[in-house]
Amino acid sequence: MGGSTPQPAQLDPNQVSNAQTASNVSTARQTDILNALNLNSPFGSSSYQYDPKSPQNQGFAAVAATPAMANVWGNKAGKDISRAFGSGSPGSGWSLETQGHAATPAKAATGPLVPTSQTITLNPQVQSFLNSQLGLSNTMAGKAQAAAGRLPTGAFDPNSIPDTSDIANKTYQSELALQQPGFDAAKLSLDTQLSNRGLPMGSQASNIAENQYQTTKGNLLNSMSMDASLASGNEQQRLLGNALTERALPYQELSSLEGQTPAVQTPNFANQTATGIQGTNTAGNAFTAYNNQLNAYNAGQQQNSSMLSTLGSLGGAGIAKSSKEYKHDIKPADPAGIMAKFRELPVSDYKYKAAPKAIFGLPESRTGPMAENYNKLFGTPNGNPKSTIDMADAMGNVIGGVKDLDQRILALEGR
Repeated sequence: MGGSTPQPAQLDPNQVSNAQTASNVSTARQTDILNALNLNSPFGSSSYQYDPKSPQNQGFAAVAATPAMANVWGNKAGKDISRAFGSGSPGSGWSLETQGHAATPAKAATGPLVPTSQTITLNPQVQSFLNSQLGLSNTMAGKAQAAAGRLPTGAFDPNSIPDTSDIANKTYQSELALQQPGFDAAKLSLDTQLSNRGLPMGSQASNIAENQYQTTKGNLLNSMSMDASLASGNEQQRLLGNALTERALPYQELSSLEGQTPAVQTPNFANQTATGIQGTNTAGNAFTAYNNQLNAYNAGQQQNSSMLSTLGSLGGAGIAKSSKEYKHDIKPADPAGIMAKFRELPVSDYKYKAAPKAIFGLPESRTGPMAENYNKLFGTPNGNPKSTIDMADAMGNVIGGVKDLDQRILALEGR
């Protein structure tokens, strides 16, 4: 198991939140830069100012601009119109200018500046209309300010998530209650078969059959314990997601109010279309990458865990599907041939490696065959992996071997 995928460390919600915030700030900055257009029209004018000493421009140097006009419209009389970066047209034309993002940066420049202020001059009619909008804006701004007072304070505390360890215990006990009738039925069936064959408790054959039963039962209990632990972990993740969602609700409310608050609208001097930049879902990408790593880790554990492949045979053919009503092509087995294979099967004392021992709660050491040796002699029914032993098939072979021993004992006794 040394080459399996390592278990990924859980994401720090604070780090993910900070990374998402930094990405949002960068997107907002670039959006502001692209939409900072100076406008001039008969209805008024607007212009942006750039202060390199302002906090939002710290670490950025101004980029040299070029007179790259987005659009220029002339009046019907064909009068001259202002050029980009000019002071306006002497006539009633239009001019639209931008900060020149395609220009060659100045020496030691680190990026374009964010506009720090905007000057808007309106004619009296437009100003009167805008005053009415300001009244509504002030009302909505008051509601937004109240919503801001409900924002959570302090950093998010992951330790506030309730402990879910009791879920693992409850899940395990519930699954055990469902499986217990099957365990009891399998034990009764085994005891009945041993009794009918006259094999007393404590005999070698009885001990072999009992050990096989206990091994199969133990494998299923280990799997049930794993499933219970996984259910506990999933609940912990769900509670964490709910806590993060609840924490974000006040921010969403504030964002909604801010979105409904009418801002001071720049007159639509030149049918200006705002440019938008799609933000990066940094948090979503981080959780997707974590889930992919977790899935790869779980897949590696599944591949390296030979015990899991026996569950189907235990719940199916091993206990519930042994009736002759479910079988066909029934013919006598060859106990002597089975015993001959057992003679060639090495049996070893061994210890489990650290990873499977920790995951499944396995004992320090055990005695038994290696799956590769067993499957080489007896084959792999139903295409089971060569790294596992089909427990139902193994139990049948053990019974066949016991019958051969019984025949030999009877022959020695002269029966």
